[in-house]
Amino acid sequence: MHWPLVCRLPPMCTPRRTHAMALLSINKLLPMPILLEVFTHVPARQLVLRCRPVCSLWRDLIDTVTLWKLKSLRDGFITKDWDEPVADWKSFYFLSILRRNLLRNPCGEEGMAAWHVDANGGDEWNVESLPGACGTDFPSPQVRNYFVTSYRAASGGQEQTTSSGDGPVGAPECPLVCRLPPMRPPRRTRARALLSINELLPETVLLEVLTHVPARQLVLRCRPVCSLWRDLIDTVTLWKLKSLRDGFFTEDWDQPVADWKSFYFLCIFRRNLLRNPCAEEGMAAWHIDANGGDEWNVESLPGACGTDFPSPQVRNYFVTSYRLCRKSQVVNLKAEGYWEGLMDEYRPDIVVTDWFAARADCGCTYSIRVQLLSADYIVLASFEPPPVTIPQWNDATWTEVTHTFSDYPRGVRHILFQHGGKDTQFWAGWYGPRVTNSSIVISPKVTRNPASSTGPPRPRAASDGQEQMTTSGDGPVGAPEW
Repeated sequence: MHWPLVCRLPPMCTPRRTHAMALLSINKLLPMPILLEVFTHVPARQLVLRCRPVCSLWRDLIDTVTLWKLKSLRDGFITKDWDEPVADWKSFYFLSILRRNLLRNPCGEEGMAAWHVDANGGDEWNVESLPGACGTDFPSPQVRNYFVTSYRAASGGQEQTTSSGDGPVGAPECPLVCRLPPMRPPRRTRARALLSINELLPETVLLEVLTHVPARQLVLRCRPVCSLWRDLIDTVTLWKLKSLRDGFFTEDWDQPVADWKSFYFLCIFRRNLLRNPCAEEGMAAWHIDANGGDEWNVESLPGACGTDFPSPQVRNYFVTSYRLCRKSQVVNLKAEGYWEGLMDEYRPDIVVTDWFAARADCGCTYSIRVQLLSADYIVLASFEPPPVTIPQWNDATWTEVTHTFSDYPRGVRHILFQHGGKDTQFWAGWYGPRVTNSSIVISPKVTRNPASSTGPPRPRAASDGQEQMTTSGDGPVGAPEW
């Protein structure tokens, strides 16, 4: 699938600039504990040589006691119940990883190799196997040989220099930093730090890090950085983990999803695209198409001769009069964040919902029309059921109307929502249908299991969809479980 988000990047963005943008994005968007956890997986030498000079934030994190204490715990140099004070945890860690026997061939495994023989009297130095004649076993079974002298003086020794190690023992600041070229350009350092992280971090850890980056930043800034990041960001695993992390599905989810990236974006965008659906702001955001009789009005629930709404969050409703009243909204999908490629290639379900009710003492007629429009406002699909007439002396129950647009033509850029009606008694005042809690929600399309189909698929018209009407429930009927 083509993702226009990527196309919005400056076309001539250089790799170095992209690296710097990715670094800034990670620093701003990743929680500090996660970035600290990443650093615990980077070898200490690379941390100091390549990561520490990248920026002040990385320098400060790498210099913290917490990082080196975590690395010491991770590598088994301390236990969780460690209670001995440590003056310098960075030096402690380096001394722990450098800790080894500096004498070579201490147990005679290689004969007299590595030893300088200073005196070799009598029958000279010799190497024998444990326990030897008239001897005993050594406390450690790993030691199998020993050196033995003769009847005249014999001595030997070794000389060690600090050049054989990775740096002077006990230096207050790690000397690895001093070995950096003094005039290394910052951009080159950033690029090398990125390469170092890619080479040294396990992909599972890098994937976990990327799940904490907001989706838009992943596509805009992180994906163009390098081929490894691009491939990781394009994996199903990443978007499935992000969906699970953000609560868009549970671990026992068993419905197949055609495109997890589109699924995630649709979940984070998922909201009611109609403004002021419950008359909390009067008639604001609605275009009045017809205003007959005593015109549109807003009343509080339950209203005269009315009933409570199923959801306590809904407190108001719109009400019509004795002549036709209609109002509408046109939703611009691109302005709401739904780009053309998503609507044309993925074509997510568009779920439309409306609620209406009559007064118990007066009949009324209710109508609704929803159209999917092109950029030039040409109708591509439509939902316009016959008007519903409710007789006088009814139970004033609230009724929900729901329609789902699926497999509609390409090119949908706007959605027209219009509803209204009038009373049937021609009484002055506001005795017509009451409407509230209208919604247009764009939902991820979940692949149906082919095994559940009992017959061959039938062709669908442009306006084909799922229509339901019910008098109870708190949300659109037929919406996927979340």
